[in-house]
Amino acid sequence: MKREGASLLIGFSIFFLIFGFGQAALNAPAQAGDAPRISMEQAVAKAREYVVRKHVRIDKQYLQAAIFHPSTSQANGRSWEIIWQMPKARGGTTTVYVLEDDTFRVAFGE
Repeated sequence: MKREGASLLIGFSIFFLIFGFGQAALNAPAQAGDAPRISMEQAVAKAREYVVRKHVRIDKQYLQAAIFHPSTSQANGRSWEIIWQMPKARGGTTTVYVLEDDTFRVAFGE
């Protein structure tokens, strides 16, 4: 009986070490060279949902760019910059910044 208890204790200890270190790695702050935590497709979908929720019209604009900014030192931090452009128009851009913490910022202009 003591042997089974010791084996069980060792098993749980190993599981905790592996799982605990894995969780710590997942929750660690992202560095400038790390891959994005959300994919480009997810960022575009989230940006589209955000502008629809905020009643910003992009139905006549096309998706011009999706740019990942890996630097944590920028004002936006690590973020995706999603840009919609009005065809054949000077200006007419809608830019949505999708930050890795699921916050958003929208800008309009040229």
